[in-house]
Amino acid sequence: MATINSVLGPMDTADLGFTLPHEHLIDSSAGVNFTYGELVDREWALETAVADLTQAHIEGVDTIVEVSPLDLGREVSLMKEVSQRSGVQFICCTGCWLDVPRSFWGRTPEFIAALWSREIEEGIDGTGIKAGIIKVATSDPISEHEELMLRSAFDSPLSPRPLSQFGQICDPIINAESNNAGRHQNMGIGSCARMRRSIPTWYFQSIMHAE
Repeated sequence: MATINSVLGPMDTADLGFTLPHEHLIDSSAGVNFTYGELVDREWALETAVADLTQAHIEGVDTIVEVSPLDLGREVSLMKEVSQRSGVQFICCTGCWLDVPRSFWGRTPEFIAALWSREIEEGIDGTGIKAGIIKVATSDPISEHEELMLRSAFDSPLSPRPLSQFGQICDPIINAESNNAGRHQNMGIGSCARMRRSIPTWYFQSIMHAE
């Protein structure tokens, strides 16, 4: 039996059902929700999400993969409450979007991967809610700090990734995972439409068929 962490606890992947693989409940910046709470109407967000997702659940949506990591204002306690009240399962993430924290600059992939591993194995922000995926994102071209995030997800043996969700992708990702044959099998690719250039079909085929 394969399992994945949801905000309500481990679940059998056979129970995921109809899944939306790239969604955001609230987008903000790291720490803003808690330091400047007046910038986020949490009660409105909660009630709106519960109403909308309850209807979505009635119409067939079973699971949402919520891909807002730390730098997008991730709030896992809100996800848990929405999940409990709407019936839609939430898979939350660890990792990083494009606003790579300064505290990560100059660190090793192993150091960062250990932080992400803790959020998968022990939980996030003391809540006990565990991440189910690692999210990373890149610009075009990939910056130095974004490459560090990629290597933290791919190169480190400390990354227990049940799934990786990628944002803006460009060719160097192949090089970033070149020493990790087989890990691409757990990789999801999203948001490619934000690229400055179109990506040919053969590029995705090369990832799918890599060994």
